[in-house]
Amino acid sequence: MSALELNVSNMTCGHCVKHVTSALSNISGVNKVDVDLHSGHVRVEGDLPQDSNVFINALADEGYPATVSVA
Repeated sequence: MSALELNVSNMTCGHCVKHVTSALSNISGVNKVDVDLHSGHVRVEGDLPQDSNVFINALADEGYPATVSVA
């Protein structure tokens, strides 16, 4: 199992959290999505695709610009 940390913009409410969670959960291999509305931080876990653009594009399609969080 692997994990990916994302910084997501434009989340302002619980409805946004549901949209982000749904968009990421629909990606093959994703087992868990944790969204922190206040920080804009999202952690995705599972047997994830190697290309992080899959996640960035899925969120962009829903209107939530995102970047990979660099630790």
